[in-house]
Amino acid sequence: MLVAVEGPSAVGKTTLLREMPPEQVVGEEPLRTPDGMSREETSSHAAALNARRWNRLLEVEERHGCAYADGDPLKLYYDFARVSIGELDRETYEAGWHLMERAMVDERIGFSDCVIFLSAPLEELARRRVGDTTRRRRKFALHARLIPAMRAYYETLERIRPGTVRWLNAEGYLPEAIPPALLEQTFHRRNRYTVSDLESLKHELDLMLPKDR
Repeated sequence: MLVAVEGPSAVGKTTLLREMPPEQVVGEEPLRTPDGMSREETSSHAAALNARRWNRLLEVEERHGCAYADGDPLKLYYDFARVSIGELDRETYEAGWHLMERAMVDERIGFSDCVIFLSAPLEELARRRVGDTTRRRRKFALHARLIPAMRAYYETLERIRPGTVRWLNAEGYLPEAIPPALLEQTFHRRNRYTVSDLESLKHELDLMLPKDR
């Protein structure tokens, strides 16, 4: 079983996952691109990074039966959210999506069995950001603008792959009270590499984008 924990910046994803067996958690790998990379090279680098992380999740699942990802390894919501607010051009968005589609065809990346989506009011997220001295979160303002599109992405994913997304209000929760709720749930198992689902997801998301993006 592959479970991804997702949600806005500062919502508590990493805090929650600290309550899980550490050997079953695969953390997020920041995208660090060398200077001088072209747009195409950056997209390819990001796709390769996501595929490598997916392989790590499969290895953990093989050893322990369940793997938890800090953030959705597919991560297509991010480019969708950025293009929806004009922070990413449509050409780059299309190229990145095409790379991930090719990776899914080759089974180098796929859909998580379940996405636990944490949410909290923006003012609560801002308070947590200030209180977290371990991370600077320099892009917090941008990430706050991405929240509506991020939710729209996962609402669409749930329509296409019912039973995939579980919504969890993280406002004021105690992390130690959450893991049993995750571990006791029954998840729907589907083919992780159903490319037609990826195509349907993109079609539905494209209908939400402004015509000039």
